[in-house]
Amino acid sequence: MKKLNYEHSESYDCFVTNSVGIDLVVFECGYEKCDPFHCWGPERKQAHFFHYVISGKGRLYIEDQCYECGPGDLFYLSPREMAYYEADGSDPWEYKWVGFTGIRAESLIGNTLFPRQPLQHRVDSLEVQTHMDNIFTSFQSERTPNLLAVGHLYLFLAWITQQFPAKQYSKEDADEQRFFTMLRFIQLKYTTKVKVSDMAEALNYDRTYIYKMFMKYIHLSPSDYIEGLKMKLAGELIRSRQFTLAEVAAKVGYDNYNWFFTVFKRSYGVTPQEYGELPEAERLAPRDERFNLIDSMLERYHAYIEEGKFL
Repeated sequence: MKKLNYEHSESYDCFVTNSVGIDLVVFECGYEKCDPFHCWGPERKQAHFFHYVISGKGRLYIEDQCYECGPGDLFYLSPREMAYYEADGSDPWEYKWVGFTGIRAESLIGNTLFPRQPLQHRVDSLEVQTHMDNIFTSFQSERTPNLLAVGHLYLFLAWITQQFPAKQYSKEDADEQRFFTMLRFIQLKYTTKVKVSDMAEALNYDRTYIYKMFMKYIHLSPSDYIEGLKMKLAGELIRSRQFTLAEVAAKVGYDNYNWFFTVFKRSYGVTPQEYGELPEAERLAPRDERFNLIDSMLERYHAYIEEGKFL
């Protein structure tokens, strides 16, 4: 493998200082051919780090564990754990590294083996070095260095997740992810005139399969789920008193007010106007059994996102 020219230097760092509120950002990347006994720590890293050992040897200490490292080893350092590493005295290691941070960093790493097994042996040298080199060289771009680097970082983490998954996914895991992908599609579209056929076409799922998934996980048809979301939002908009009833109908995807009136009364037991005139305590009382099912599923959906399961 051809080695890049790292600015004619034994080590080179790229720093991105502003990472607040960003999903993922490269914090630092570099290369170093270490002197004997060259060391770092003990302390905590300021971001998540991967180091890949190209040649030589060294020792890695994470909390109270010691790991012997050699060529082909990839190790992970968490900002949550105290770490120390040191090059061998007679055969010091040479390595490349990339550090990253951001809102999604923790959850993405959580989908891999590395939080429990921070050292992996005999890792594909061409793959890992290519990804790290691409991240590194992105910073040589004059126009969009950070954007290019993050793009290559996502590709690197996708490869890491594929090669070192936290667990082997079952058919049930796959079904669950497909179902939550359907929910995500609906969350983005339900205030429009979206139909189940639109979702089937966009996600390339059979309509019968979509129906089965909804009945399995929420015991509602997809059409009932979409209608329930629309009605929940309609009730909230009416309670806000910021819009006319016709505007509320349009905002939840109904261009025919008479049909909105019919669906709303069926869901709440009263007309939209009567609902707006009810005392607050009565208005907040659930009048559609779908609402409780939808609320429960939305809690699961948001937890699914927060756990980083949408990769």
